[in-house]
Amino acid sequence: MAWNGDSSSYEGFVGRHDISFINIDDTPGDVFAQYKIPYQPAWVFIDSDGTTTQRLGAMSQSELDSIVAELGA
Repeated sequence: MAWNGDSSSYEGFVGRHDISFINIDDTPGDVFAQYKIPYQPAWVFIDSDGTTTQRLGAMSQSELDSIVAELGA
């Protein structure tokens, strides 16, 4: 997860939602700019060959599981 905002908001969000996966503080907006992310929530999946797929908006656990399974295939 990358966060485009101030550090205290980022840390509060991670703590409030008990997020346990790796997170990066993108306060400068570098990651958002690199992947052309217009807003949150947004997802960028990077395949083993470097191909990226972007998904904007919230996603259910089953949708996420399906995409991750496809990437692992």
